[in-house]
Amino acid sequence: ETTRIRREGYSVRPKFADFVKRYGMLAFRVGANPNPTADTCKMVLEHAKITGWMIGRTKVFLKFFHVDELDHLLIECHRKATVLQKICRGSRARRAHRALLEKAKVQQAEAKHFLTRGSELVERYVVIMRNMTEFDLKIRYGKYGLFRTAVVLDVWSGVVVMTLHFK
Repeated sequence: ETTRIRREGYSVRPKFADFVKRYGMLAFRVGANPNPTADTCKMVLEHAKITGWMIGRTKVFLKFFHVDELDHLLIECHRKATVLQKICRGSRARRAHRALLEKAKVQQAEAKHFLTRGSELVERYVVIMRNMTEFDLKIRYGKYGLFRTAVVLDVWSGVVVMTLHFK
């Protein structure tokens, strides 16, 4: 009987379970677990629009070009799945990028606020140091009458730059 089947051109004879495992995704959704029966195999072949096949008691009888056609359909299925994955990953990456940009904007605003507040504090420190230095100079040297006023120009990093207006 095997010889007769081969002579008729059915060179590929997978068992139902192997056939459904390999080509089941052509007719059923991904994750479905169809029973490996003759009816299931028939559904797969009809959905793939393959003609000229036969079904035995435990095997599907296919000609050599049927396997090529089924494999081509599987490759198309895998290609479509790859495109879908690419779209989903791109969408996820764009969403994550937008979130990172929002986070960066918030951090920039916080840094700007911090630096602005820091520069205000430095300016206040400079004014206070200038006033204290002028006051100290008036108290120290004012009683000797050496100069009329002392104007402190800069009190940065511990160096006092001032002008003295002598009498």
